[in-house]
Amino acid sequence: MLRYLNPLTYLKWIGEFIYAWGMSLPWSSAPMTIPALILVLVLSLASVVAFSTSSNNWRSNLLKRQLSTALDTDDFDTAELLLKRQVLEKPNDGDLRFRLAMIQSEKGKDEEAVSQMQRLVSLKRHKEAARWLVREKFDKRKWSDLSDADKLEFGSLTKLMYDEYPKDAAVKSLYADYLIASENFPKAYPILRELAQQNPLRGLQAAAVARRELGKPEEASEIAERSLNKMSEMSDEDPTNLSVSLAVAQNQLFLKGLQGT
Repeated sequence: MLRYLNPLTYLKWIGEFIYAWGMSLPWSSAPMTIPALILVLVLSLASVVAFSTSSNNWRSNLLKRQLSTALDTDDFDTAELLLKRQVLEKPNDGDLRFRLAMIQSEKGKDEEAVSQMQRLVSLKRHKEAARWLVREKFDKRKWSDLSDADKLEFGSLTKLMYDEYPKDAAVKSLYADYLIASENFPKAYPILRELAQQNPLRGLQAAAVARRELGKPEEASEIAERSLNKMSEMSDEDPTNLSVSLAVAQNQLFLKGLQGT
């Protein structure tokens, strides 16, 4: 009874089983199985390589090279296909989706491009997508022609651009125009004052908002005088510039109006 509880007995039995099983194999035919074993080994290694990180990098680099070639040759069909494959691999990559939308725009798929850009702005706050939408949807349209939904979208886009590019004069100018058009003068005024330092032609607009909308005639006079001095210098340097000459005259009339009040 005790031998059945002895682990050495079980080890002896296991050893005898392995020896008997090994002796029962047809070792004389073993060389014939070598090619099959080699094939299994090669296929196993190939499977490991196919799903390894280095292989993924290789496929990614191949797609990038193919995409570069397609763009160089203006092959937008191939470029779109390759970008869609990359987006499937990296669905959260905003830049890939932005490039795909740009290609779709080049192919005339305007609705798909706009939808893609709007999605990027909504989910990713993608600043370049916002800039593209402003340029493509609103650049040549009048404020009065926009629907309420369009006005809200334009406002959110310009606000996003301003948040991302607070020192960009063109972006500040665009956002200020939106605020003025929507009659949000308290927010527009400080931006107009900043713009007036870079562009004196904006000074009269800042002065007008200070006087008419905010009730600050002293600030309006200060801004208008400073802008007039800068514009007078510009007019002296380029006396044939009609827009500057007109702005000088308008500024002078504005200051006279302030003195008469």
